[in-house]
Amino acid sequence: MQKKIVYILSEYFAPFQNVGSVKFSKIAKFLSKDNQIVVFTRKNFPQKDIFLEQDLLVIKENGGVVFYIDEGIKFYKKKNSIDRKITYYLSKIQNKERLYYLNNQKASRKFVVKGLKIIQEENLPKPDLILSTYDDWGSHYLAAKIKKLYPDTVWIADFRDPIGSHIKTGKYRKLCDEYSLMVSRNADYITAVSQGTIDSLKLEEGTNT
Repeated sequence: MQKKIVYILSEYFAPFQNVGSVKFSKIAKFLSKDNQIVVFTRKNFPQKDIFLEQDLLVIKENGGVVFYIDEGIKFYKKKNSIDRKITYYLSKIQNKERLYYLNNQKASRKFVVKGLKIIQEENLPKPDLILSTYDDWGSHYLAAKIKKLYPDTVWIADFRDPIGSHIKTGKYRKLCDEYSLMVSRNADYITAVSQGTIDSLKLEEGTNT
């Protein structure tokens, strides 16, 4: 029987030593037994986890492929890197809400552009299923672009955390809510770590959760 093609879009993934890497790395490991797994994640992580390295080995032994996108915004290899300096000075003159939003927009654009480029250059097969997760913003944006290319592909969007929970009101609260609404309008299903997270997303009525 021909294997299903499953795209997994998670900015945190094995072997990155981070709690955000665990869930979708384990999902990928489980699904790789019977499906062709294609993962898009970030490259520039600072530390590796030995157990996630073992999970990654199983995924690859089962034929899974992982593309590490160095989108160059979240983690810095050099303390004096120009990006780090820019971020530091911006934090001094801008409020944290604005900085949070702009950083996510910048990083997600790079993630999407490079992800789509990989799909084209590697001539990757059409996915039967897309699994994307938040945090951060790039995975869902990339999933939305792929869903537009393949409308009949099923997209499941997962949320580990509320969007911008530290932003209570104002312009950037509205922009965060618009982001989650974009996901709910395009994804076939929404999953989350808790009912509270689902409620915080303020999804459109009729969204499959």
